[in-house]
Amino acid sequence: MGKRLRKLKKIRLHREGTATLILGFIAFAALNALVYYWAGSNCPMASYIFLGITGIIYLIVVNFFRCPIRHYEDDDTDGLIIAPADGKVVVIEEVEENEYFHDRRLMVSIFMSLFNVHANWVPCDGKVKLVRHHDGRFKAAWLPKASTENERSTVVITASTGQDILVRQVAGAMARRIVTYLHQVRQPCGHLSSRRHQSERGTRPAHHGQRNHYRQIVMKKHIPNIITCCNLICGCIAVGAAFQNPIPVNYFWAIVFILLGAIFDFFDGMVARALGVSSPIGKELDSLADVVTFGVAPSAMLFSLFQEVQYPQFMEPLRGFMPYTAFIMAAFSALRLAKFNIDTRQTTSFIGLPTPANALFWGSLIVGQHAFLVSGKFNAMFLFLFMMLFCFLLVAELPLFALKFKNLSWKDNKVKYLFLLGCLPCFLLEESCFAGIILWYVILSIVSPLINSGRADD
Repeated sequence: MGKRLRKLKKIRLHREGTATLILGFIAFAALNALVYYWAGSNCPMASYIFLGITGIIYLIVVNFFRCPIRHYEDDDTDGLIIAPADGKVVVIEEVEENEYFHDRRLMVSIFMSLFNVHANWVPCDGKVKLVRHHDGRFKAAWLPKASTENERSTVVITASTGQDILVRQVAGAMARRIVTYLHQVRQPCGHLSSRRHQSERGTRPAHHGQRNHYRQIVMKKHIPNIITCCNLICGCIAVGAAFQNPIPVNYFWAIVFILLGAIFDFFDGMVARALGVSSPIGKELDSLADVVTFGVAPSAMLFSLFQEVQYPQFMEPLRGFMPYTAFIMAAFSALRLAKFNIDTRQTTSFIGLPTPANALFWGSLIVGQHAFLVSGKFNAMFLFLFMMLFCFLLVAELPLFALKFKNLSWKDNKVKYLFLLGCLPCFLLEESCFAGIILWYVILSIVSPLINSGRADD
């Protein structure tokens, strides 16, 4: 037990990950509290699954920011060369080096996976002669051209033997940012640098075992994408639940995971802004996840509902065909998302019903009013017409207000305050509360020009 505790004390996290880990813990704790409050009593399994997913994500992030302390049996490191990175040696070959030496040199390539320590070390005692940073692409690190085309940093060290050694760190598809640390004074073996520098030049002492000049901490750039992938996973689970036997409990599980997906969809952008990161892939991934969670999942619920509802006599020949019309809504949802991505008018408000609102409306309506929808008072014709109405709302040039407050005055936010007040009685609808809130949102957006014109007259 004592050996395990001593080993655990040697494990530490790098300071670059402090803010990311604290923000991530707070965000995941808040999300889990909300999920447990909403679904804990009705379906505890949902809160357990959500806790497991967020726990695994957080542990992956913690693992990425590990910074173990290296110790060496022999304090005399003169003439010793160590591996500067933890990983797998993939290539040892003689190559033409054209950046500094301009001749043939022996190259040892080490590949670091997501699960390796991404803190690197200076491989030998000596003095740093050159530190150079190159901007570039972010291809997979194992590709042959990655060492010349990717973003990379190069350092040249004159070892105690007088021989120059070149160490190059190459960014990859996942880890993209390189942070450089340099020392002006010699430090004991295994100590981390106390000052942070990027792309500095000059001759500085480097000590074997001290913290390397580089640290890839780009993992935080992918945290929003990981959250978006959780949205996508929730959407896939919702689709699977909706395609099960059309019974209320399966509809309930579908709306639970649609709601979880909506929570992830809300926080991925928030986390990206908090961390100050963005990437082109994030926007595309977000749209793809939204198509599944807020387009395909509610369409799958409608598919199953079409199999349950009553059919008028003239529609009986279409009973086997009508369920497939539910996926018209998935197509309109994809069109709505595509328009949103290129429409510059939707920065402070919406034009057309947002896909998360449409998905929550249908999920809440089907779960809360299932008995009415499958009764003789309702039928497949009404369901189809109602579905097509919401398909139209998805792509209609209908301005919808956004809940963004520039100030708290009643005069400037009359419509928003009316919306919040109108939401209170909607909670009396229990499972159908989201359907009532979305319907109230659409109606208030339609009449809001009249309310705003009255404000202008005042």
